[in-house]
Amino acid sequence: MKRLAPFQAYAATLALAVCAVLAVVFACGQPAKPPDPPPQPPQVIVQPAAAPAPAAAPAGCGKDADCKGDRVCENGQCVAPR
Repeated sequence: MKRLAPFQAYAATLALAVCAVLAVVFACGQPAKPPDPPPQPPQVIVQPAAAPAPAAAPAGCGKDADCKGDRVCENGQCVAPR
């Protein structure tokens, strides 16, 4: 068997090492997975508060000024004056 010069032996070893590294990088490597998207903050659903119920209209009248015209308030009812 023919002996290689020291430089040739070094070059052959280097070439084999480069081939081995390239084979591992390109042949054995998995395709790069895209990074996960950043987490989204939770969505908060804001519903408007219900409007308070309108105050119940007083039944009838409370004073003479609540009645129209010259009518007067008697027992919560607007009546014609006597």
